Amino acid sequence: MSGIAKELRKLHREGINNATNSVTVVAVLFATVAFAAIFTVPGGDNDEGTAVMAHSVSFQVFFISDAIALFTSLDVVVVQITVVRGEIRSERRVVGVINKLMWLASVCTTVAFISSSYIVMGRHHRWAAVLVTVFGGVTMAGVLGVMTYYVVKSKKLRRVKRKSKGCKNAELSDADVHPIYAI
Repeated sequence: MSGIAKELRKLHREGINNATNSVTVVAVLFATVAFAAIFTVPGGDNDEGTAVMAHSVSFQVFFISDAIALFTSLDVVVVQITVVRGEIRSERRVVGVINKLMWLASVCTTVAFISSSYIVMGRHHRWAAVLVTVFGGVTMAGVLGVMTYYVVKSKKLRRVKRKSKGCKNAELSDADVHPIYAI
């Protein structure tokens, strides 16, 4: 039995390492997009280098959400680079926090794109920006809602199994048997 448990721990460790590497790559991509977006200002800039649309609400929403996406993504990269490996429980908590930060970066990137669509499309083609807003909002709300449902369901199921088994290692065996959703 100890050989099987050792092999399961090894597989679990490899899974955490793969997730860590994937999230780091995605966080770097988010940071790159957010960084580049602020230099290609929607609506352009004037001769002084300031944004033409700087006083519009759409631009302010774009700027704030883009900045949040940038810094959240960079935070994820810093945490991933500096986290000390070795303890499964703490690594699982870190993965949970990092996934929440990546969701925040995703939502902020979506909001930045939507708000920039109002600037780029202008008043005459506002319908296109509204369409993008509806599609982006429904997509993000749907995905977040479904994932939240599965996270809550998974946590309740693990809690019930842990109580029924009365075993301290139930958390490890549940993680190996059931998928883990981290929001």
